[in-house]
Amino acid sequence: KKSEDIFTLLYYNRYTLTKFLEQHIQRIENKITRFKKISNNLSGYRLGLFICTVFFAFFAIERIPDGVYTILLIALIIAFLYMVDKHRKVEQFLERLAYLKEIKEDHLARISLDWEKLPAEPQSFTVKKNHPFALDLNITGESSLLRLLNTTIYEGSFKKLASWLLQEKPDREQALARQKNVESFKNLTILRDRLRVEAKFTQNNQRKGDWSMDQ
Repeated sequence: KKSEDIFTLLYYNRYTLTKFLEQHIQRIENKITRFKKISNNLSGYRLGLFICTVFFAFFAIERIPDGVYTILLIALIIAFLYMVDKHRKVEQFLERLAYLKEIKEDHLARISLDWEKLPAEPQSFTVKKNHPFALDLNITGESSLLRLLNTTIYEGSFKKLASWLLQEKPDREQALARQKNVESFKNLTILRDRLRVEAKFTQNNQRKGDWSMDQ
């Protein structure tokens, strides 16, 4: 809550907000560096446990009592599986940190109108040629309102946003309801970024046959 209030206060000062985001990105990079070292250590521990388990399984079977052998082998296997799980969680955390860094860099690009660093419109997205205002008002295109507002992850979400902006006869009540929903999320910066991180993580880790909002 405190971080969200701070972010809201800084919103109206472009320079201060830029410095704030740059510092946040630096902290994320430092955390990524630290956890990469942890990941490398866990990888070494995994390899060591695997070698020890294989060595023990083949060379200790006839040298110690069966009961002791079974207990020790199970203990080694459990330790190895625990290390695999811990390593997997660290790797997933690193992946999420990378997405968070990307999102913060997106924020910087929007503040400075750095169009080259903003996500491009999907290749499958088209606007009908006779649309009355799509191009004249820069709703779509390289330097457009759509690209500036687009923080979506899924192509289906992008197309939904575009359809709202390109409505030729928008419904006033629906538009006001959407604005009210957006207003309720205005100060929830941490929540918004976390939702985008999880959406990116889910999108990049989905398996064949999984349901997706791209569909």
